[in-house]
Amino acid sequence: MKIGAHCGCHQRPDRSLFIKGYQFPICARCTGILFSRPIGIWCFVKKKCSFWLSLLLVLPMAIDGTIQLADIYKSTNRRRFVTGFLAGIGMTYIELKALELMAERLIKLFKR
Repeated sequence: MKIGAHCGCHQRPDRSLFIKGYQFPICARCTGILFSRPIGIWCFVKKKCSFWLSLLLVLPMAIDGTIQLADIYKSTNRRRFVTGFLAGIGMTYIELKALELMAERLIKLFKR
């Protein structure tokens, strides 16, 4: 459980998944994000995604989290997992694209 806390997850039991009575070390949303990271990497490598599509994939999580924070409705763990899963793909692609752009700029800088 300490691993999840070190990663920044709140680990609330009411927002976590359980298997055979044991709580996951990270919440449902973080679990979705973690499980989708390989797909985000694949999308980046195969150029199967655009920056704008990636932002669109993050949007459902942002909306769900904001509405939940405003106490308009209570989200479910299934919804948290799905929105986290979609956002994980988008965030991974955006992070890798940012690293690629920084690397390109560094290479240009050192070629001068």
